Order: sequence, then structure tokens, then C-alpha cells
Amino acid sequence: MITLRVIPIVPPLLKRSGVVGLGLNQLCMWFFVDVAGLHYLIAKLGATVIVTAWNYVTKRKVVKG
Repeated sequence: MITLRVIPIVPPLLKRSGVVGLGLNQLCMWFFVDVAGLHYLIAKLGATVIVTAWNYVTKRKVVKG
């Protein structure tokens, strides 16, 4: 029996954009909760929108060129 292994190859730019997204999430949470004084759940909603847009734009640029 022949089995094929699929090894995912992720370009370094995609990895970097993901790591930057994590840092951006933490930065947004810090700003919204500690500086702006928002409740953490409201802050998480705002951070999620910002980081989702960041991930979409950067990954689209990597894929489309």
C-alpha cells in the first residue's frame, strides 16, 4: 500500500504576518482595556476586527503578489 504524506509548506511571509497579527491583537487589547478603559469583551471585538482585516490584507498581498 502506498501512502502519501502531505507536508504543508508555508512561506515565511505568511508566518510573519500571523506572528505580527498576534502582537497586534495584544497591542489592541492593551490599548482598548488599559488606555481607553473599555470592558475586555468589547475590546476583544474591536481587536478581532482590526486583526482580521490585517490578516486578510497581508495574506492577500502575499498570495496575489
